[in-house]
Amino acid sequence: MRTKVSVDAYEAAERDFLLGRARKHWRLHAVAFGLTVAALVLIELRTDASWLAYFALAVWAIVLGLHYRGWVRHGDERIREQQFRIEWRAGGNQSLLPRR
Repeated sequence: MRTKVSVDAYEAAERDFLLGRARKHWRLHAVAFGLTVAALVLIELRTDASWLAYFALAVWAIVLGLHYRGWVRHGDERIREQQFRIEWRAGGNQSLLPRR
């Protein structure tokens, strides 16, 4: 037997699911970054690594920070905005769309 779910309960469950997923992916991203940094340190101790490896790590660190800021720290706000836009499109009310 199917039970009906309110829109508010659905949106809250969707936000929880997406935020949990974002945190999980960020942790995996951070662990991969940490392992790569550790490997580069070990390689640097034995050989002379290229400066390009450090540049790649710097870019990766910036992307990791943006990932955290966008989806872990401010993810709830981003998801609420997406939900509002979806509801707006479903309702078809063109005059209520917030301008960016």
